[in-house]
Amino acid sequence: MINTLLEASVPLSVLLVTLLLVQRCLLSRLGAVNVYALWLAVPLFLLAKLTASLLPNSGYLGPIQYFTVSLPTLTVPEPINVWLQSHAWLTLVWFSGVVICISGLGLSYLLSRVQFYAGKTGENDTFFRLPAKQ
Repeated sequence: MINTLLEASVPLSVLLVTLLLVQRCLLSRLGAVNVYALWLAVPLFLLAKLTASLLPNSGYLGPIQYFTVSLPTLTVPEPINVWLQSHAWLTLVWFSGVVICISGLGLSYLLSRVQFYAGKTGENDTFFRLPAKQ
């Protein structure tokens, strides 16, 4: 899967640079809706590359056409498994960052709701206002 992404990175970069360079030229000829629709080529390109690598292998095995379907087995190589166990702190740091971000978003949401209702009812109206500059 990583090889597929690495192989797709160069054509994807060419596609992105081409879209960025011809965007103004196409904007005057095609219109904004059609130019923005062209940007769908980027995720569709990645989706096509990823689904092509996941398709099963098939082949011709004689006078009668036989298809063999082989599904890849998902096994974790030993060095990666050892690395994951020895770097468990990295997962803890990532998870704590996620918790902090979600907590910050929740607190921001709650404060905005309090500010909205305080301004709506007229109570504590000066609590959330910044002091006027002199």
